[in-house]
Amino acid sequence: MELQAFLNLDEQAQKNYILKLDNNEFTEFIQNVKKKNLRLSMTLSSFRQSNKNINKKDEENKLQSSSKVELYKIKDNPEQPRKIFTEEQVNEKIESIKSRGLITPITVLKKEDAFILIAGQLRLEAFKRLNQEEKNNNIDSDKMIYSKIDIFIKDDENYSNDDIAIDSLIENLNRTDMHVVDTSMALKKILEKEKVSYTELGSMLGKSKFFISSYMAIANTEKEFIDYILEKDIKQPTIIYLILQLDKSLEEKKKLVDMYLNGEIVKTQLQEMKNEQNRNQASKESRMVQIKNKPNTQNSFYKDIFSFKKRFDINKFEKLDTEDKLIVEDKLNQIKELQKQITNLLVWK
Repeated sequence: MELQAFLNLDEQAQKNYILKLDNNEFTEFIQNVKKKNLRLSMTLSSFRQSNKNINKKDEENKLQSSSKVELYKIKDNPEQPRKIFTEEQVNEKIESIKSRGLITPITVLKKEDAFILIAGQLRLEAFKRLNQEEKNNNIDSDKMIYSKIDIFIKDDENYSNDDIAIDSLIENLNRTDMHVVDTSMALKKILEKEKVSYTELGSMLGKSKFFISSYMAIANTEKEFIDYILEKDIKQPTIIYLILQLDKSLEEKKKLVDMYLNGEIVKTQLQEMKNEQNRNQASKESRMVQIKNKPNTQNSFYKDIFSFKKRFDINKFEKLDTEDKLIVEDKLNQIKELQKQITNLLVWK
């Protein structure tokens, strides 16, 4: 199908067409799209990668593309979003591999004689540690179990670092144990590189605009607070987001983190604090509007005074008889005293 004809389809028809293509057909189609619209190609690739209803032919191709490769041939992913592991996570993965083997191969991109990791950072780390145990125990290389790892090869010469970043992020977003800071920083990096909006990135990843904006609030907060999140190992993005939305100092935010971890405060209480802040802000804005629209009595008063002074004719005053002069002077003194009293009320209090 020609690209223009594809673009003329509605969104659901486009998705159906993408899913019907086998791997070779999709690769050829997406290369044509890349030449004209990189962003669209990334969106389509992300949708296909994340969709769980890929046809059986894809699954058969995946099995045929699986093999084993030596650990040293696998290079780190320059766009790897997942950088934070706990020892508990690594040890759990090691025990799982020991007892059940590697259930899901890691995904790599073949580049010349090397393999670039796309998905499976934790699995690879577990294999490396298991292989190091074999070396420490002086096991012969030909008898080592963990010197090689099962891989699924994504064979695409035109697969870019941008594609790697998107696919790696999608793969890791579906894992509940990915740290909130890793997710936030990965999203920020893609947004800065691709110059896309929150809505567009959400579409690429199959996530809502609110999901993206929540994580970006975390990514854009002060480094000291991010370091504190890591130190305290708090992983709940909703809790962190709610705390960041509160008009609090850094130390107050840290205290709220501690209170949450100690069970002294729960999510609903943080939400109510946010709601109360919103109500207060709305009330403040309403008062400001009322003040802005209220006539300025003080300014109006002084305008009248200045106008009176301009109209006061000293020459006519001098022509008055003595009695009238005394009346005018008395009234002027009364005005002067009133002006003093009003000034005290409007300016100094």
